[in-house]
Amino acid sequence: MSATDSTLMVTLGTHQNDMVALRDQLIAEGIYHGDVATMLSALTNAKNGADGTPAGIERVRRFRRLLDEAIEKARSNPAASLSAASVAKFDPATITQPGIRAAVEAYQTVEAAARDARREVASLERQRPKALAADTDALADAIANGQKDPGQKHADKLDADVRDAKRRADARAVNQQRALEALHRALREHGGEWREQIAQAERDARARYTAALEGFESASADLSAAVGLSRFAAGGAKSGHPIALSVPAPRHADDRVGIHTLLSALRTLTRKES
Repeated sequence: MSATDSTLMVTLGTHQNDMVALRDQLIAEGIYHGDVATMLSALTNAKNGADGTPAGIERVRRFRRLLDEAIEKARSNPAASLSAASVAKFDPATITQPGIRAAVEAYQTVEAAARDARREVASLERQRPKALAADTDALADAIANGQKDPGQKHADKLDADVRDAKRRADARAVNQQRALEALHRALREHGGEWREQIAQAERDARARYTAALEGFESASADLSAAVGLSRFAAGGAKSGHPIALSVPAPRHADDRVGIHTLLSALRTLTRKES
């Protein structure tokens, strides 16, 4: 085995934490689904089964290439940055794309049901000490009265209830995963349209902000002129020229910020960040 191949085996064959970190990164990017998830799983299996032979090393390399291709394709998708796990937490009322909104609503419904099912299991399991104590009391009474062992009726019933609750929780978890996958599909199908709707909403909001700012600038100029004339008429100024308006600085009460400076600062919000 060459030094390069040996290094590859160390890098790709033993560092399980690297795979976990890569998976977490892909999840954060919102592209851990479809071919990306499949290829990462295949690469992980190839690494776990790598034996140091040329064939084993080539298998790892091949799945790494396939994973890289899948990641590049997913990142080129305009909806790639829309993480289903993050979108699932949105208020559906804020989502303008009908398909995505419906998928989020469906996911939130089954997610709530799955959460309730897990709580039911936990609640039942917390009752175990009480059930065991009840069976112990029943056995103690039976022994004291010369009766036969009554068995563990309370514990047996609780065990049955827990099994049923776990089955329901497992089924709810499957439904939750299916709903998340459906949300992934909705984002892939409608994500581009939604992104454009979001971009248009931002453009509209910036236009309204700019119009309001221009109105404020015009009104402040009128106020500056009116105050200047008013002070002149009251004998407090030598001329009726507009005055320089200012407002208190936010940090120091004795400092003041000129309106023109404030307007310049406010205008920065009319420019879209790159």
